[in-house]
Amino acid sequence: EAVTASASLLFRIPASHAVKVVAFLNAGDVRLQAAAASRLRKHLWVARENVGEAGVLAQLSTLLQESGSATTEDEEEQKEADASVVRTVAARGACPDESGATCADIAFTVLEDTVGPELNAQLWAVDGALSGFLRWEAEEDMAADAEEENGHRTKSISGPCSGAGRCMATSETEGNGAGTEAADAEVLPAECRRHCAAVLGAWELFLLDLQEQEGELTTEDNALQRPPELLAAALQLTPDKLANVARAKCAFVPGRAPALQRGTSLMHCLLQLLCHVLACERLTGSIDCVAKDLAAQQTLGSDAHDFRVPALAARVLLLLLRTMPAA
Repeated sequence: EAVTASASLLFRIPASHAVKVVAFLNAGDVRLQAAAASRLRKHLWVARENVGEAGVLAQLSTLLQESGSATTEDEEEQKEADASVVRTVAARGACPDESGATCADIAFTVLEDTVGPELNAQLWAVDGALSGFLRWEAEEDMAADAEEENGHRTKSISGPCSGAGRCMATSETEGNGAGTEAADAEVLPAECRRHCAAVLGAWELFLLDLQEQEGELTTEDNALQRPPELLAAALQLTPDKLANVARAKCAFVPGRAPALQRGTSLMHCLLQLLCHVLACERLTGSIDCVAKDLAAQQTLGSDAHDFRVPALAARVLLLLLRTMPAA
């Protein structure tokens, strides 16, 4: 009753304090997580007006314009000299100048300035969520292998069965198989489920806000001035694009982004988590079940109340393909 009452109170949080509700995405009870996500869907995370001449988004716009301004002739002249540098940079996800801001630093700064530190922290927690999920998968695989090995050993020791014994064993196996198929999907450990749901819930909020601002551009709109396009570009920024920007013009502070252990970029970590969740038969069943779940999640936004980890992953993947198809 206390949890239900607390969840209902979250819907009454005024808009001026909505960012404080982000902490409840990481709540231990799925009802609180779902209630927090529903409340936060009503909050505007990304500004709708074009950027001005000041601020982090304006700096990003300038950086993108500088990175795209190199002529074909200049690129050909520097291609051979920069090839080894770009390869090294791409391998570690950093700018050519070690003292300069990396792609991750730029994405972190832009996101924090746009959506706030609370939601940004949840977005960047995807690396930890991925680590926890992979650890659980590895433990389950080891347990399954050990169980299968013990089963073979027991069968070998017991030897061939008589006809009656075989009939009984077959009947028992069929019964167990039917029970397994009828049972619910295997449940994630509480900590792993909570962490994955919080991260995927945060990404759903962010991507929903980007999607809702999509539409036909007016004559005054510019792809390098609209916040949704700038944010998408920041998340897909690559080291080779930064190689064309003079360090003096890269105004972003280096060393701000959290270190990523499981991927070369934030988007790489997110896509890995989505793929592992949706491909995990213990959670989603067969590939047919995954396809049905993806089809069911075509209803996005305030009508999406399913806060199971596979359902969240399906919705986030669809949103990601809509807002950043090149990611």
